[in-house]
Amino acid sequence: MSRVLDKPEEMYRIGVDIAIRQCEDLLANGIAYLHFYTLNKYEAVSEIVDAISGFRPS
Repeated sequence: MSRVLDKPEEMYRIGVDIAIRQCEDLLANGIAYLHFYTLNKYEAVSEIVDAISGFRPS
């Protein structure tokens, strides 16, 4: 992580990629719902939701 502390774009991308993998794993293992706290920063959540195959927000 220290290698990207001064690279906010790269840190953002790594975080989104990790979240996508985590959400896909949760869904693949039977979790029926996902809940995101956006804290008025919805861009990352929008990318995550768009990337999750088969996920339809309600």
